[in-house]
Amino acid sequence: MTTNVLQDGISVSRNINATNPEVEISGSRDALVRLASAFDGTRNVVSIPLAERQSKFYPKALELLVVVCDESRSSDLVNVQMIESRIEFSGAKSALLMICDSLVNVFEASCEAGEHFHLDYYPGNQVLEETPISLIFMCSE
Repeated sequence: MTTNVLQDGISVSRNINATNPEVEISGSRDALVRLASAFDGTRNVVSIPLAERQSKFYPKALELLVVVCDESRSSDLVNVQMIESRIEFSGAKSALLMICDSLVNVFEASCEAGEHFHLDYYPGNQVLEETPISLIFMCSE
């Protein structure tokens, strides 16, 4: 079952470097905490239409963020892919919950605009499967 979620104020944009793509996922503190619910593993597929936001560092806006909870996956890591104008996260519930928890913990009530965290693959990483995509989650207001 696919659930479409209207995610007020979340935008996703990327740089234009195809070899080492950087993706910024940004929104207000409240919007980022609401985004965490997409990663809680309670729905099979969550599809989030994204707001458009101008960024001089990340000029290419993406239109859709998709989270797929797939308990049949043998990996306990999250797979991240960009497909056309969408970004897709997929993994078992336990893997997706790591991102959910990070969003809630980092963007707590005392969070200020500009606070962010990076999520990158490196050998021995305990969150992401191997990917060239560098993720930045940022509080924009």
